[in-house]
Amino acid sequence: MIKLFLHGRATKDVELSSTNSNIPYCRFNLACKTEMQDKNGEYKTEFVTCIAWREKAELIAKSIKKGDQLIVLGALNSRQYENRDGIQTVWECTIKEISFVDKKGEPTNTEMKVPQGLSPYDGDDEDSLPF
Repeated sequence: MIKLFLHGRATKDVELSSTNSNIPYCRFNLACKTEMQDKNGEYKTEFVTCIAWREKAELIAKSIKKGDQLIVLGALNSRQYENRDGIQTVWECTIKEISFVDKKGEPTNTEMKVPQGLSPYDGDDEDSLPF
């Protein structure tokens, strides 16, 4: 298994969907700043597709809004689909654990209690991350 550790912001409100066999899932993009800089010294941003299944997806869809800063621990997985250009491969992060990030170690939405399975990240800022 390839594990991913991501730190970024949700690019939109997370919506719950379901498969044809009624298995709930959610898929969203996480905007993650990289260590790569362009010629102007600006850091490049990568957009990583994250996916969660079943109860975790239901929790995430209720809790995460556009702009929320998150830490995601997951597994790198690929899937293939066919379109007019042929077979395409998509790489996604299947979420195993997810946490909110806030300087005070609290959820970014103060009216929301942290649901079971989601926990606040207690770091002060990006400089406190272990990498």
